[in-house]
Amino acid sequence: TGKRLTAEDALRWGLVNQVTSSAELLSAAITLARKITDTAPLAQQAIKELVIAGDAIPVEEAFAIQRSGHLPCYQQMLQSEDAREGSAAFAEGRQPVWLGK
Repeated sequence: TGKRLTAEDALRWGLVNQVTSSAELLSAAITLARKITDTAPLAQQAIKELVIAGDAIPVEEAFAIQRSGHLPCYQQMLQSEDAREGSAAFAEGRQPVWLGK
């Protein structure tokens, strides 16, 4: 509709994941960046590859590409040491140690 949204509306509707003041912006951005970098690097790489590949195509086609295995990064991630580490860490109730392998 072209209606302007408030930050609170965008948060409530799930368009953003956080609302912060200008004074807290850098700190909030650094905190979010650390959360992202603490996750599995191969999974992050695969997600970025999927987003880029699926940007200009219908959702159904993007899921078909994902399932087909035509994205090397995604397949490598599924068969990686990190994938095994993530499962093992979950089963053992500990934080995973990501190696990017």
